[in-house]
Amino acid sequence: MNSTYKTILQNNFHRFQADVSMATISQMHTGFHRDDTPDYYRLWYVRSGMGWLILDGVSYTLEPGYMYMIPAGLSQQFGNDGAEPCEVYWCHFRPSAGTLPLDEFPVAVAPFEQAEAEQDFARLVQAFGSELFTRELRVRAAFLDLVAAYLEVCDFCQTTPLHDHELMGKLEPVLAYIDSHLASNIGVYDLAKLAFLHPNYFIGYFKSVTGCSPIQYVNNRRLEEARRLLQDTDVRVAEVARAVGMQNHYLSRLFRQHYGLTPSRYRQIAQQQRSKIGEEEKSEVEG
Repeated sequence: MNSTYKTILQNNFHRFQADVSMATISQMHTGFHRDDTPDYYRLWYVRSGMGWLILDGVSYTLEPGYMYMIPAGLSQQFGNDGAEPCEVYWCHFRPSAGTLPLDEFPVAVAPFEQAEAEQDFARLVQAFGSELFTRELRVRAAFLDLVAAYLEVCDFCQTTPLHDHELMGKLEPVLAYIDSHLASNIGVYDLAKLAFLHPNYFIGYFKSVTGCSPIQYVNNRRLEEARRLLQDTDVRVAEVARAVGMQNHYLSRLFRQHYGLTPSRYRQIAQQQRSKIGEEEKSEVEG
């Protein structure tokens, strides 16, 4: 995944919120069948057994170890025609508007770590039934872990809706221009011209796709590039600032505001961590 799409996705992840209205584990017994068109999303993890699912006429097999992200508003039929019960962890949720277009992502995926996905769902079910005053935080934490496990196995290089989205077509040259001109002065007017839009309309248009204003996006990309240069090279901080189109004092202020550290301190910590990892790897080889 290139850095442009990664940044956009991270902006969307940052804004993602959802209300979990139900979470539990249950069995679809032999002969079970349900027909529904809910106004909420379903997230399933099949623990054991087999079943079937039909979404708007498209058929899926329910298999152990798979997660299923089922969009709201679609005609849904599901059931079990097998000899054994199909045991499923499941939750219902409603995402906040304007965050992740989950209905455009794959329905069925196999998590990298199936045991962790099952444990996360068990945590979600336990938290949902809890009476602790921290219940909402624990529900949110477990649910976001599950969404992350689902998204990590989606092939964003090929299937991400951000890549194929109609809005993205106009912004691709804009995002490419930003990435190749981080060291230069980048103005909203110039970016709007690349998208063939009026500057006033362009700002809202840009934010609807990326989740932030053009200036915020440019600054985020500059900070990300500065962080990479500080971590992976030995060039002076002043040269890093020039490489990302900032005055030295402005980079230091913005960097500290964003990361909580000065550029020099960040580099020091990054180098210490890299040195420690190198020593541990050397020790493992020699051992």
